[in-house]
Amino acid sequence: MGGPTAPPVPGYSPAPALPALDTAHGPAGLPDGVSGQIALSADSRHPVVRSFVTEYSRSGSGANTFAGVIDLWEAIRGNWSYERGPGDFIVYHPASATIARGLKGNCLDFAILNAAMVESLGGRARVVTAYNPVDGGHAYTEVYAGDSLAGIMPVGDYIASRYNTTAVHWHKTVGPGGETGYWLNLDWQAPYPGGPFFTDNGTYYASFLTGSGERYTDSGIPV
Repeated sequence: MGGPTAPPVPGYSPAPALPALDTAHGPAGLPDGVSGQIALSADSRHPVVRSFVTEYSRSGSGANTFAGVIDLWEAIRGNWSYERGPGDFIVYHPASATIARGLKGNCLDFAILNAAMVESLGGRARVVTAYNPVDGGHAYTEVYAGDSLAGIMPVGDYIASRYNTTAVHWHKTVGPGGETGYWLNLDWQAPYPGGPFFTDNGTYYASFLTGSGERYTDSGIPV
């Protein structure tokens, strides 16, 4: 499949490695519902997905860096043909099928494909579904960047140098024991990875590729 080539490496800050993927993709027979359907559709091990990842990530399938995540986001977004779906989150196309169809679909198709590629590359992804009364529902992917501000700064530096920006957007989550996590925005509507978030109604739902899900406030507190 034709598409954009990755920009040259010189001039960028070093691309940090992805935090290790700590859980396997969910098995067959996941429960129904948004999170289960997303996990089943994000077929990161499918040969079609793996082939795309190897072709379009600067680092190849083994290096597992944020450079590869961003290369893949650019490759999908630069070749994407938007097609409105039948309704909010009622059809879940496998990532491999979306590639085979020529990168066509709605925001959920993009998010599922993007999440599958992040996991295939070795990262940890989640698909966010959100709503506001003006725009309706929206879906986008986030990639886990680390558990501390110090840990995610190299990611921000890399994006800032690659896109000549100082505004990098994350969702911070706070667990029951006070543990934190930082998730980088990969919305196709943003002008670059880490661009501005979709304006939601104050909460969003995060679906993990294990089949579980959690609703959060915009400040990162589970609801």
